[in-house]
Amino acid sequence: ANSIAHTVNLKFQVAFQSAINKKKWVGPDIKNKIDELALKSVSEIIIIPISFVSENLETLYDLDKLIIPWAKNDNKIKKISRIKIPENDTNFLQLLFEIIKEL
Repeated sequence: ANSIAHTVNLKFQVAFQSAINKKKWVGPDIKNKIDELALKSVSEIIIIPISFVSENLETLYDLDKLIIPWAKNDNKIKKISRIKIPENDTNFLQLLFEIIKEL
């Protein structure tokens, strides 16, 4: 996350969306982080699910159907979106191939 943010010169914070259920998981929780940002009058958020190499339940449902609408409605975050995972991008696949070759 630090490397990505530094490369594009953006502020960043790390959070986890896996805590949708009531069980204890890793943190900080994305909803708590969005609450904190809303209290600081942050009105634009880009979510980058850097831990995933393919779209899945946590990105397509948890983020797109639960977290983003909640942030817009409950926290009045005017602009919030998620970067789509480039699973079919040739450059991304080549990068993964190169990483695997080096192992």
